[in-house]
Amino acid sequence: MASADPTNEMAHFSLGKAYLDSGRHAEAARSFERCVELAPDMSKAFQLAGQAMIGAGWADRAVDVLTRGYETAARKGDMMPRNAMADLLRSIGREPP
Repeated sequence: MASADPTNEMAHFSLGKAYLDSGRHAEAARSFERCVELAPDMSKAFQLAGQAMIGAGWADRAVDVLTRGYETAARKGDMMPRNAMADLLRSIGREPP
């Protein structure tokens, strides 16, 4: 689906979720990053991108994504993703903004 329509953010989100659920963290992170590029207000995509990056061992990259996602979620009032991103940041030794 994502390859058939590379500008469909939900296709990239769904692909990322499938990769994440199967433990393919690096592939999941890339799919969620593409989703965020296409839909920069999708708080849940930031959250799952950060989670996947941590799972892939990319904590440094996760900090940037989770920080931007936290700020996006806070601005939009998306409390569940915001709180989840705060927990993910703390899990890698960082405090949320």
